[in-house]
Amino acid sequence: MATTIPFKTGKIAAMLLLAVVTLLTQSGCMQGQTYASTPEGDAPSASVPDNTLKIVNGVFYTSLTRSNWYYKGARAFNGTINAYIEAPGELEMNKANLQEYMQVSICPGVDKQMLWQQLHNITLNVHLYTEGNRRGIRTECRNPLV
Repeated sequence: MATTIPFKTGKIAAMLLLAVVTLLTQSGCMQGQTYASTPEGDAPSASVPDNTLKIVNGVFYTSLTRSNWYYKGARAFNGTINAYIEAPGELEMNKANLQEYMQVSICPGVDKQMLWQQLHNITLNVHLYTEGNRRGIRTECRNPLV
């Protein structure tokens, strides 16, 4: 003997199913927006410890507080750390000279041993841009302890 679901119970089940599908769809949309809003479209990285990110932020924040440059924070993506710095105006240098300047003047030096020990196998990139120009220039900081 086949059992039939009363109309009222079937209606409730259909509404619950619709609610679950709606929630899953919204969750996917929100994840898609997060992915699209991250710089360079990279997925957030789980392989960079939060403590390492805090150390990077501390080093850059303290080194740039006395200047008119603005440290915008660091984010971890695909096992690398990207630090973002906004310069107050255009820098009159070609790309190669600007990248060398960033290596010497912006990337942390050998005196930041604790930072470089934390970053043992993690790449540190610095992104320098001006207000309104998010493209800017990127350089990979070299670990002086390696």
